[in-house]
Amino acid sequence: MSGYVQMHFDVETRKRLFGGEWRSMPSVVNLEKGKATSKDAPSLEQILAPVFTCDISDGQTDKYDRVRFKSIIEFPYFLLHVLKVFVQVEKVQFDEGFELRSSIDDKHLTDEFKKVMERGRIDGAVIGENPERFSEDFASCLLKCRYLFDKYIVKREYANEASDGEWSLKELRVSGRGGDKKAYYRNTRIAVKRERDTTSDARNKKNLMLQSALRVSYTSPKDMHWITYLLAWLYEGENQQRLDKYCEVTKGFVRSAISRGYLNVEDRDHMGVNTPRVVFNYLDYLLWERNDRVPFTFEFRNSVEHWYPQNPSENTFEKWKQDDLDSFGNLCIVTRNVNSRFSNMAPMAKRTTFEAMIAKGSLKLREMSKLTTGNSEWLAISQRHGADMLKLLKEDCAKQQLPNKIAGHTNWDKLSQ
Repeated sequence: MSGYVQMHFDVETRKRLFGGEWRSMPSVVNLEKGKATSKDAPSLEQILAPVFTCDISDGQTDKYDRVRFKSIIEFPYFLLHVLKVFVQVEKVQFDEGFELRSSIDDKHLTDEFKKVMERGRIDGAVIGENPERFSEDFASCLLKCRYLFDKYIVKREYANEASDGEWSLKELRVSGRGGDKKAYYRNTRIAVKRERDTTSDARNKKNLMLQSALRVSYTSPKDMHWITYLLAWLYEGENQQRLDKYCEVTKGFVRSAISRGYLNVEDRDHMGVNTPRVVFNYLDYLLWERNDRVPFTFEFRNSVEHWYPQNPSENTFEKWKQDDLDSFGNLCIVTRNVNSRFSNMAPMAKRTTFEAMIAKGSLKLREMSKLTTGNSEWLAISQRHGADMLKLLKEDCAKQQLPNKIAGHTNWDKLSQ
């Protein structure tokens, strides 16, 4: 899954599959042409051998020979995403009592494929009755989805000496002519015809920020249903001409997840540390969208912090009721390291002691710190802050959401957590 799929083919096959500029959506016609691979292309037996490795040259590694672009999921999980896309786009109907699992679990990879072949039907015909056609159709779907994944789904890029890399949403481009062609990478163009690059770059940044918010919210590959949804939307050909809607489509997924998993939950005011991480991260995205010049990056902030602590240090200040402690206005997300350093300090002590750390934290944390004027005043301030933040979420989530069914599933409650 590392790098871009085009660069895993020899030059001649690459041209046949992806066109002369190496960046066209692979079509069935191109796939048929691609059967005649060059004499240097590896055989199927070689590819399946345990010792087989791909050549990831032409800008896909940096000067330290590290992989430059790293996928956010591994290949077994990608296969499951593609299988779900296949089920949706091919309108696969399952026998009564059967459907794909809600969880994207690589332990059930073989079982899921068997289910599609043995219990799935296309136009009334059992898929497994024609395994050759299924193999060809799925391989075509797999290649197209990989092309779309590489181009439109966020990655980690290690283009400099930064050990942790950075979020990246780039596409492969080509410079030079004939035998001197070289691949290079630039921000994926997310625009419609005749729109300026400045418009596309701004849209690219929004999509990058939103997808990175989702990545750090759903840390397990078993829960990354947003990838399935975006791939299925991108796979529909007409949507390639509607990329100006891409960010709004992604927001539809998030809005559904937050509405079903938080806003519409009866006891949400008592969730406390169990508040879904996507709620905080999407709120940070909305705050960033208000002022996108603020330096901010989504990170794995997995700890829910009580700004006013649950257990005041050595009982040096008043202890709050649990409902007040768990109110949304008193909560934010931080890294585990920050959570440990905050300890049980009072709000004012946190603000003055860790000013530089807070300045790099979540946008909600920065706002809470800015509003803090004293420990005794924080209760009233936190209630107003919480109401303001919930209003922002509610107003946004009242906009377009997702339908109740996606990619072979009917139980949206499981998908949207």
